[in-house]
Formats: sequence, C-alpha cells, structure tokens
Amino acid sequence: MSSFDDACHLHPDPPTTPETAVSCERCGYPPGPHDDLYVVMVPDSGHAHATDPAQDGIRFAYACTPAHAHELIELGRCSWIDEQLWAEKVRRAAVLWPCGRLTVERFAQLAGLSPNQLSRALRWPAHHEPVNAHHIPGQRARSER
Repeated sequence: MSSFDDACHLHPDPPTTPETAVSCERCGYPPGPHDDLYVVMVPDSGHAHATDPAQDGIRFAYACTPAHAHELIELGRCSWIDEQLWAEKVRRAAVLWPCGRLTVERFAQLAGLSPNQLSRALRWPAHHEPVNAHHIPGQRARSER
C-alpha cells in the first residue's frame, strides 16, 4: 500500500447538513448526498496540534476525487517550510508554558526543538509571509471561514 493510500480514505458518511457541510478543498465542489467525499491527511507546515506534537504538520482535508486528494497532498509537500512548523511549535509552547523564567535551551526543549531550530523559528516570521496551504483556488481562505 502506498503512502497516498494510507493518507486518503473514502468518507463513509459525508457531512451534508448546512451546519456540517464541507467542500473539496481543491476545487470547492460541495458534494451532494450521493457523491463520494475523500478524507485526506495533508502535510501542512503551518499546523501544530494544540496539545499533541505527534500530530504536528498534518491536517485533515476533504477532496471530491482521489486526484484532488493527491493534489492537496502534493501542494502540502511543495509548500512545506520547516521554520513555519517550528514557529507554530514555539507558539504552542508559549501558550502551554506562559509563566516562569526559562533558559533558551529549556524553552526549546518544551517546544520540541533544538536551540538552533528555535533560533530559526524566531527569525522566520519576521522575514516571510506565512504560507497558507489552505488557500487553494476555489476555496475560501482561513480568514473567510
């Protein structure tokens, strides 16, 4: 089984009520009650899980076809920036351990980073616009949701 097969699954019961309706993140197509909908694990360097570091860099997305699911995975891979993920890990560590005096080494450890990665993560936002892998043609940007 390929890694794509591991990351892409046909959704057994696609959400279609107005409150839970989803659309393909590649083309924006809103599936009907009889259409297939695929759930895909997309690499996303802008995503750090709120509490589980094992889920960092991965988010779930919906696609209307296996081809669109594959395109979402490739887009995530192509737009991946290590420093962006490290910056997200720094944000999470700052929220989880907001008080107290820490050494750089200890804060890096809490963030799950080396001191060098911490330094690069702290410099990254000042020099780059965030990569928004979620903003794909046909899809609303995060701020529009």
